[in-house]
Amino acid sequence: GGITHTKGNTTLSGKIITDSAPVVLSSDADIKTLTLTGNSTIQTTGAVGNETGAAITLGAVSAVSSVSGEEKTLSLTGGTGNITVYGAVGAENSIIGDIIIESAGTVKFTGAIYSTDFTIASAKDVEFESTINCAQLTQTAGSGTSAFLDTVTASGAISLTGNIFTFAKDVTTQRSLL
Repeated sequence: GGITHTKGNTTLSGKIITDSAPVVLSSDADIKTLTLTGNSTIQTTGAVGNETGAAITLGAVSAVSSVSGEEKTLSLTGGTGNITVYGAVGAENSIIGDIIIESAGTVKFTGAIYSTDFTIASAKDVEFESTINCAQLTQTAGSGTSAFLDTVTASGAISLTGNIFTFAKDVTTQRSLL
């Protein structure tokens, strides 16, 4: 079950919904680009939103980006499944819109992130291996560790709720750190 597409790049505008089956659009060995042409949702918790879910694996050669300079929302719901994104999400000159992690076991981003708002509604563990550049960064729930291994820059507020937060490098915000 599920969706596996790792032979070429993917264009997405709309929804991919599975019922506890994984969605794989890339791998760490063969990173592919996901281009958003509209607001997009990838959800492995089924149409009714069961809590189990399944893994979501995405990737990018240089960016998960919107076309024509339009900012698009990317919403990911993995339930208890892990969400892994290999490669950059957006770019300094091609910012993606909002990124929303609705639910996940472990969330891992290996590349730089350039977005308007970045929200993690629920996750056990979160790891960012590269820089985060966003307007606002919010984590509303987390039961494990949230690790920021590179710089974090937000032009708006940073609001983090969870268990353990580690920052390996500078955190910069022009607003408040909550």
